[in-house]
Order: sequence, then C-alpha cells, then structure tokens
Amino acid sequence: QSTGAPEPDRIAARAALNASYDRFVDSHGTFHSPAVLKVLDVSPDYPLLTGLEQREETKGKRARSVSKARVFSEDVISTTPQRSTVDDPFLAVAIVRADTGRVDLPRLATTLGIDTTDRSAADVAAETIRRAGPALWYDPLARDWTSADQYLSGNVRAKLHVARELAALDPALQRNVVALEQVQPPFSQAKPTPMQPRPSTVRTTSTASIFSPV
Repeated sequence: QSTGAPEPDRIAARAALNASYDRFVDSHGTFHSPAVLKVLDVSPDYPLLTGLEQREETKGKRARSVSKARVFSEDVISTTPQRSTVDDPFLAVAIVRADTGRVDLPRLATTLGIDTTDRSAADVAAETIRRAGPALWYDPLARDWTSADQYLSGNVRAKLHVARELAALDPALQRNVVALEQVQPPFSQAKPTPMQPRPSTVRTTSTASIFSPV
C-alpha cells in the first residue's frame, strides 16, 4: 500500500496475509492469547504483531473478543500523491531531497520537467545542472550533488580549502570557490585584556601608628 502497488497485487497480498494468520491461529491461538503473549513479550515485533488484531470487551464480562484488524480486508495506508513538475529549481531540489533523501539527478530532471526522450544520460544531466543553477552544487568531499543550503553552510572554511585545491585540477569547481568565499564568517579579532593590578591581601600597618607617641 505504501508503495502504491496495483490493486490486484494488494488483494493478493491480503489473501496471503489472511492465510498465514489463520494457520498461525489454528496452531497457537491469537497474538493476544496468554501463551503467545508470553513469547512475544521479548520480541521487537510485539507492537506490530499485536496490532494485527482488535480486542473488544464483551459487555458484562471480563473476557475480550479478538478479531482481525482492518488491514486484513482493506487498505489502511494512503499513498503520497506524486508531485507535479515545478519551475523553481530550489523547490525542485527540496522536493527531490524530501522524496529520496539525496539530490538524485535523474529524479531532479523529471521534477524540473526536462524532456528525456531519445537523449543520452550525460545530455540530460548537463541540462539538469544548467537548469538547477545556484540551487545545485557538487560536493567534492561527498562526491555527490547536494543543495545550496547544505553545501554553503557548516564548516565552510574547510570546504573552501578543499574547493581551492581541487579547482586547480578541475576548473568547473571554481564556482564552488567563488560561492564559498562569499559565505565565509569573519575572523574574530580578540582585543587583549589589559592587566589590572590586584589589590593586596596582606594587612599593612601605618608607619604613623608605629611612631605615634603613647
């Protein structure tokens, strides 16, 4: 359900789930039966398995009836609708990151609405990079593409050092150097603290009191 599988596949999966559950109950009882609960109590799957059943109190009785949860008969997870294409490269990069956990160039090309028909992967990638512009950056340390907010933040001094070294070998990274130079934090110039004489803690006696007449 979460992956948006076709309805026939979901129906077949529910039939298999029902068959497996029925075989288990015939042999061991429900997941909420005392014997099974004793075993499941130490299992990390305890919440998942017991969640396959519904418990209903019988009015006037202490016993509870157990029945199958809705997942055995219907869809219970709604799929996230596929986002349409967008023109804003910053928004497109954010969408791809949210969906895939990284900036995937083929996915970004689709999100930007780039036509990939009868085109090589290198040609599509080049147009994707051009269309994304300042929203997309290549991180030479991670060896992957990333977003502007990720690359142009954090330890930008170290990133600038790496970019300068690698730009000598790959001129395409000169744009990284220019952008990182613009986000460098100012060096803090601490002013020296003047030394202040500490008040003496030694008790002194006035010479006047020593030589004063009795």
